[in-house]
Amino acid sequence: MTTGRLRGPNSSPHDAESSTLAGVADSTLTETEQDEANRLRIRILIKRMRIQIWAGTITGFVVALAIGGAFIAVVSFLLILPRKH
Repeated sequence: MTTGRLRGPNSSPHDAESSTLAGVADSTLTETEQDEANRLRIRILIKRMRIQIWAGTITGFVVALAIGGAFIAVVSFLLILPRKH
């Protein structure tokens, strides 16, 4: 879903500026263009985060339903089994 890569394609992991979105913008761009590029990167990052959050929420809900269903099945089986004559 997401790659986990938050830096730009040309930045090294050892750059001090690579951790900020402003440091990733190309120095040949004007300040307005850099702001627009940063807004676009932030918008894409937020979209990826929302997808990942919803996917995690749905996965967790499905896992919780499966565990709950297993408990119900096991308990009902154990309660019904001794009653048979």
